[in-house]
Amino acid sequence: NAGIDGVGLGLLLNNRQVKRMVSSYVGENAEFERQYLSGELEVELTPQGTLAERLRAGGAGIPAFWTATGYGTLIHKGGAPIRYDKSGNVAIASEPRDRKSG
Repeated sequence: NAGIDGVGLGLLLNNRQVKRMVSSYVGENAEFERQYLSGELEVELTPQGTLAERLRAGGAGIPAFWTATGYGTLIHKGGAPIRYDKSGNVAIASEPRDRKSG
């Protein structure tokens, strides 16, 4: 969560101390929005449960796991905007994710 302007993560955003965010929700921070849309900030949106599992698995030393969350979406197929250029075009799009059956 990018929080609000001038508080918490908003302070780091104002000081340009954040280059990339992995988040399930970005909040209502105007500076976050400005940096993302101008191409200064990369964002990877991740479903809340998947984000929690990424943190748990990483802490447990598990390098990878599979979840059906996001199947058939831009997260699965690739192409979700991670970074925009100064013209507002997608500079970095997400890569397609592996498809597993199970």
